[in-house]
Amino acid sequence: MNIYGVCVVQDEADVIRESLSRAARFCKRIRVWDLGSTDGTWEILQSLASDQIEVVRKEGLPYTSSLRGNIAAEIRGQVEAGAWIYILDADEFLVGDPGPILAAAEQEGASLVGVWQANFFPTPQTLDEIQRLGEESWARQPLPDRFRHYRVEWFEWRFVR
Repeated sequence: MNIYGVCVVQDEADVIRESLSRAARFCKRIRVWDLGSTDGTWEILQSLASDQIEVVRKEGLPYTSSLRGNIAAEIRGQVEAGAWIYILDADEFLVGDPGPILAAAEQEGASLVGVWQANFFPTPQTLDEIQRLGEESWARQPLPDRFRHYRVEWFEWRFVR
């Protein structure tokens, strides 16, 4: 099964490296549009660019949630029939491998698979640590070491065939 990621970013330097690294474990290719980041995101994206991660600068393009659909429409002709397109938000991380879930969805004839979203929240101790280390140093720590408290918030479609 092949999965192709689509991602739109702007000023996501604190999470983009980890987000794409996690998604690259199961995505055959990921196309990322940067809308004109000024915080170092573009430079990080350029360092990650490869055959698997394609980055494109779309400076001045205003963000709308439909932009990921535009990328999906762009790559639709480049993906094989039956492949999955993963709607990847730069600040969201899947827990585990989506392969078994997508395989079960295929068995059921589904063309959409959604995910439950959990928001992570800083504690007073987290805020003290950010102040002690500085935001940039704190953000370089692995995500599981940064946030441990969360609340399940909503459900969104993230995979489409």
